[in-house]
Amino acid sequence: MGEKTNRFNLCLLLVLIAAGCSHQKFTHVNVYAENQNNQEAGNAFFILEGKGAQEQTEDQRLQFRKYVEKALGLNGLKKTDDLEGAEVVIILSYGSGPPSEHDLLTTELDDHTSIVRMAERTYVRKEKVTTYLRYLIIGAVDFREYAKTGKIKQLWRVTATHVGKNDKLNKIFPYLVAASQPYLGKHVPEKVSVPLSREDVMLMKIKEAAEGGTSQNESHGMQ
Repeated sequence: MGEKTNRFNLCLLLVLIAAGCSHQKFTHVNVYAENQNNQEAGNAFFILEGKGAQEQTEDQRLQFRKYVEKALGLNGLKKTDDLEGAEVVIILSYGSGPPSEHDLLTTELDDHTSIVRMAERTYVRKEKVTTYLRYLIIGAVDFREYAKTGKIKQLWRVTATHVGKNDKLNKIFPYLVAASQPYLGKHVPEKVSVPLSREDVMLMKIKEAAEGGTSQNESHGMQ
């Protein structure tokens, strides 16, 4: 009986180790896509930076623009070098919200228990954590309509958000863009939660556009 128990414990341990080794961390991004009337207004776009850009360095702003330009290009839009040649103006806004403090409940194991009894010997610990909402808004305006009438006509808008432990944008920004890409110009009535791993194909395409193919060398997850 003791030998069978030991074998069971060993098998269970191997399964747990294998599951841990194959575990892949995902960053979840919430996406909201608005295009009530399925409006289109051409493919030539020019980006204008809105809220948040002035808080970044020039190099960081350029990198963020490249991420977004890549995503738009994958959706069939073409970048123009000047505003006069644009059919669509893309309003690019991004930033971090104020800090939010809340309780986090975590479970911990008793180190002095056997594997078969670990479910019985866990306990809950409460701690205070501070998080920040990081966001990206990509909005499209019909520039041909504006040139003719002076009226601003919004075509579509995509908002991506992620809650993390700091207010930095540089690491999370490509995740926000990659999660948004399939929804650019689309209308989705409800929030979509998009899971992205570091090896996600779209994420790697977005990052390579601005970083010269270095995305595969990233070793840290998002915070």
